[in-house]
Amino acid sequence: MKIDSQTAERVLNNVLEVCLYSGTRARGIFNVMDDNRAFMQILLERPDTRSRFIWMEDVLTDNDRFFESLLAALRPTFPAASAWRNPVYDHCIFRGWPGRNYGEEEIIWSEAWAKRNTTGKLLANRKSLKDCYSRVVEVCLFTDRLLDTNRQVLETLLANPDALSPGPESWLEEFDLFFMDVRQAVDLDEIYKERPNMRTIYRPWPGKEQEHMNRLLAARRAQLTVEDRKCILSGRQVETPKRHSLAARVFGLFHSGDTVCHHK
Repeated sequence: MKIDSQTAERVLNNVLEVCLYSGTRARGIFNVMDDNRAFMQILLERPDTRSRFIWMEDVLTDNDRFFESLLAALRPTFPAASAWRNPVYDHCIFRGWPGRNYGEEEIIWSEAWAKRNTTGKLLANRKSLKDCYSRVVEVCLFTDRLLDTNRQVLETLLANPDALSPGPESWLEEFDLFFMDVRQAVDLDEIYKERPNMRTIYRPWPGKEQEHMNRLLAARRAQLTVEDRKCILSGRQVETPKRHSLAARVFGLFHSGDTVCHHK
């Protein structure tokens, strides 16, 4: 798919915003990653439920690999993606992955994965926004499949209320909101027109769909610019939002800090 630099910049800016601020609590990718791992831990501690729904482990593992792969796709061009802190919630500590210890070669765009794939050449020019866009799109093509399996898990839990504690249901909604934000950020419907074989028809939201969509819209309205959040933290008045360049926003989004180890 041929794109111009302006389109690549716009899409990457959208993806970076989603990774930092998606969700009802505006805590982004590390929040859903951590909740997904907490969900897996609960599942592992319930052998009865685990044996009944063994396929759920694969769903949660695929979620974790997606989050790791999205970060790996961004990291060559935006190195701080491996160590960023949300400036509003920078006190969070993220747990390690408790499930199957899959290797780095299963994380798309990791160094180990790139060595085994010809598309690894997209890692050569790390400053190229177009190459970064292409890497991100290759990961995001799986978004609709994850939406479907995520909703299948919720569908199963709603039909089997004794299977797990109520906690995972709210987490599943956060995962769904994140995936919906990702597909909007990269304009996935347009991409699928050129890659129809990658499209998955995902099932409808199994809960109260209108309430779910209202929460999605409310979460998107609540996503403020980085400058707005800094104003709030400092007690200053929020000014009218202005458009900022990608570079300026990234320097605001990502700042140096200790590296977070996401995968054990």
